[in-house]
Amino acid sequence: MPSPNSHNQVLNYGGYVALALAIAVRLIIYLMNRSLFIDEAFLAFNLIERDWLGLLSILDYEQAAPIGFLLVTEFVTMLAGHSEYALRLFPTVLSVLSCVILFKLMSEIAPPATAIILLWFTSADLVLRYATEFKQYAGDVFFALLLIYVVLRALKSTEHPQRDWAIWAGVASVAVWFSHPSVFVIAGIGFSVMLSAVFQHDWVLLRRVIIACGMAAISFGIVFFGFYQATATGTALSDHMTSFWSNNFFVWTPLALVRFILIIFQNMIGFDKPFMVGLIIFGFGFVIGLRRLPLRTTGLFLLPILVTMVASSLELYPLAERFLLFALTGVMVIVSVGLTDFYSTLQQANRWVAYTVAIGVIVYLFWGVTVDYRTYQARAVYAEIEATQANEADVIYAALRANYMARYYEVDVETFTETDVNILGSAQSEGLVWVVYSGRDFAFHASYEPIAQAADQAYMKGETSYFCFDGTVRRCPLD
Repeated sequence: MPSPNSHNQVLNYGGYVALALAIAVRLIIYLMNRSLFIDEAFLAFNLIERDWLGLLSILDYEQAAPIGFLLVTEFVTMLAGHSEYALRLFPTVLSVLSCVILFKLMSEIAPPATAIILLWFTSADLVLRYATEFKQYAGDVFFALLLIYVVLRALKSTEHPQRDWAIWAGVASVAVWFSHPSVFVIAGIGFSVMLSAVFQHDWVLLRRVIIACGMAAISFGIVFFGFYQATATGTALSDHMTSFWSNNFFVWTPLALVRFILIIFQNMIGFDKPFMVGLIIFGFGFVIGLRRLPLRTTGLFLLPILVTMVASSLELYPLAERFLLFALTGVMVIVSVGLTDFYSTLQQANRWVAYTVAIGVIVYLFWGVTVDYRTYQARAVYAEIEATQANEADVIYAALRANYMARYYEVDVETFTETDVNILGSAQSEGLVWVVYSGRDFAFHASYEPIAQAADQAYMKGETSYFCFDGTVRRCPLD
């Protein structure tokens, strides 16, 4: 039977392999250079149409993003243009660095669990999707992990604790400029360490964490009252956000709590895997992980979630999938520690059973995984239309989101509204009529349903050509 030391050594080597795989997958997705998603395009328009100072005010197109994220991306686009590669470079770098920080974090709390958490980081659909997307959510994950890693180092420091707490205060002060939910992470970490210090009568630690959190609070006050307050209340954007996410604010009822827990696990599991299987596996791992990790460590991961729930109950932050990415990672760490501890226990009893269970969990993690996030291929759609246009009389109409995508990709289109339904019947006049739209347009706007029906009827009659952004291309013969 292998010794425990050799067993742990294999797990540690596996951590390096998993780290390389997690980074490689992110780079592959980035290099695939998929077309921009509509929200990415909306955010890109703000960079294209504004100067540096303009980015400090309320954004257009119902968008909101941290100041630091916008300014760094603006700097990148000044050097490299507004291509998909340039826009997604900063989020991708942060995502890669998140893998490195997660690796170092696990080396502090549970080195044998490094491989499983990084494999999960390689296969989790929600984490991968936003890892290279031109939105701020990769930054949320990075700063949440960095804040927890640095505070763990500060708590363990015996030689230079003042320096290490000063470093954490600096990281926290910078984080609030790059990540909206980082303030919840900072508050959760602060409460966790303060409670621990009070129970242990460690008044020196209590003073240090209060000073560090105070510095972060000053930085947050500057960025909030200087830039975000105008967006937070009393504006068309804030009203829209509150209305749009009205069903995603937390209420303090048992049913809402159960629903929130299920949302957390659903986002960790993914939407293409058997949910109940994942709930049993990860729920079991979570319980064991809570028993395995010190209470102070679990508090660093879970109290930020509690703070987020409080903010959400005040309608300050919606509990929707991408907004919870920063919180998912901490729960995933706890689950991974629990599963690894269970595997080690099985290994001592029967290594073949342990191998079978490990393989089963890994297969489940990678079940239905894809790195092809090219569902919305606006660029390819417009390129194919332009390549197959028969003559100058052909007209390209674009509805709603498709119209904005045409603007980004500099395609000459006509705006298509519900008053233009009749053009579909005259498609055989002088040239082909192309109608480009996203299926989501009609899902969100009931008044556009007649267009969808008319387009379907025209398609069946061969009277027009139209494309959907839902991953499929439908068109009539070009004869």
